[in-house]
Amino acid sequence: MMGILPKNAPNKKRVHFLLKEDLIYMDKITQEVTLISKKKIENIADLDANEYFAKDQLENLIKERRCIYNKVKRCRNQVSKAQLQQDISTLSKEIKELRKEVTLYEGIRKRSLSMKDKMKMIAEDERKERVENEHGRNIRSNR
Repeated sequence: MMGILPKNAPNKKRVHFLLKEDLIYMDKITQEVTLISKKKIENIADLDANEYFAKDQLENLIKERRCIYNKVKRCRNQVSKAQLQQDISTLSKEIKELRKEVTLYEGIRKRSLSMKDKMKMIAEDERKERVENEHGRNIRSNR
């Protein structure tokens, strides 16, 4: 129903809007997992280091693009102006990719912290259940 498995289905049905929302969420998780495996991130420290590097590189590219914008404003030669415009478009593509990467890092951090909290809650609930089960057995065995 989500349209994931059949790639070249003969009849393309529109995906329901509720399922489309789930697909977008699933795509985001897939991109995050792909980034984790590509960058070989194993813990939060690796995530922080990669995010810091990406943000630093993003800042540098934005500064460089701003300088080129200023050069374009002052440039009178059409040939060099065209070259500068091409440099700007190349930098813009790189900036776009880095921004996506940074947002993925932020999503990974947010999801990992919430998962850590959920795992703690699950472990605590399981511990409580074990204690209650043992307490129930002790009461039955004392009778």
